[in-house]
Amino acid sequence: MSSASVSSARVFSPSAGGRGYWIHSRQWDMVFIILSAALIYFPLALNRYLGVSRLYVAFLITVLVGGPHMYSTFTRTLLEKNFVRRHKRIMLITLLIPVFVVTLGLNSFILLLTFFFFWASIHVLHQIIYLVDCYNHKVSEQLSLKNRLIDYAVVMTSLYPIAFYRMVQGTFTIGQRKLMVPEFVLGDWLWITASVAYGVSLILFTAKTIKEWRQGTIIWPKVLLIYITAVAAFLVPTFHDLDVAFQGLNTWHSFQYLGLTWYINKLRRERREISSSLVDRISSSPLGFYGMMVLVTLMAGLIIVFLWKVVGLEYEQCYYITVLSFLLMHYLHDHILFTDTDVLIGRPV
Repeated sequence: MSSASVSSARVFSPSAGGRGYWIHSRQWDMVFIILSAALIYFPLALNRYLGVSRLYVAFLITVLVGGPHMYSTFTRTLLEKNFVRRHKRIMLITLLIPVFVVTLGLNSFILLLTFFFFWASIHVLHQIIYLVDCYNHKVSEQLSLKNRLIDYAVVMTSLYPIAFYRMVQGTFTIGQRKLMVPEFVLGDWLWITASVAYGVSLILFTAKTIKEWRQGTIIWPKVLLIYITAVAAFLVPTFHDLDVAFQGLNTWHSFQYLGLTWYINKLRRERREISSSLVDRISSSPLGFYGMMVLVTLMAGLIIVFLWKVVGLEYEQCYYITVLSFLLMHYLHDHILFTDTDVLIGRPV
């Protein structure tokens, strides 16, 4: 066998990195990353079949996974001295976020919602891109830029064709509110362009996947994750009540994130990289970690009650002002964290 053949076999060997294709293990990845996509239907089932109102659905998802996943970020950022030291500008912007949220929440609530939903959509898809990168790096550091861009394109275009169509048609509403999108943007060209980009990306990805399968270089968990995302994100905006539908996507995203964050903290703990004694203690057990994040979520809920009952703001304003102050910090920090695959998988052999 030639040296080139040996190198190629080593790069694409499914045993590279110590756990095959999988980030943690086959069972863990399937439960926490891939097949957990079934959770998208959980809020929809609560609302449609059990008659739970959208507000109670939002409350339940926030307490169970939405809030815990958001606050878990800070175990790797605000509570980590090394992160704070390395990213001083990010810390400065972090301090300004609550000021920005409160100002818009009191003076231009619809603009705040619009800003939040667009950033949220990018954030959710960015997490999938991060996982795709982890699977790619788990097996090989030598994938071509073209192949990586095809992977990214399928994910990043999947949510927008129908969402943009509904915006153009005027049926994209959150509760009874329409997002604040400039009129000159809302033409048929918007959803047609998004649809073409999605369709072309999906075709290119399928062709690439068939080629990789024939060559024996296919990374199965990555392919499953991308196809599931491409279908699920495309279909979510088709549901009538977008509040509940997006809570479904949030449920999957948050469940994924909690699993990933605990596992990363577990690895950091084993490598003695955690500077906070509190984070070190709670990271020793998945149940302890999750329980602490739920407790923090409930404590933050007291702020919402105070603004609602004592200050006298509308409940939606209280909810979004409080949650978005932390949520936008979480988005900002994750754009840094999602560039580091080494912390999760290390370097492939």
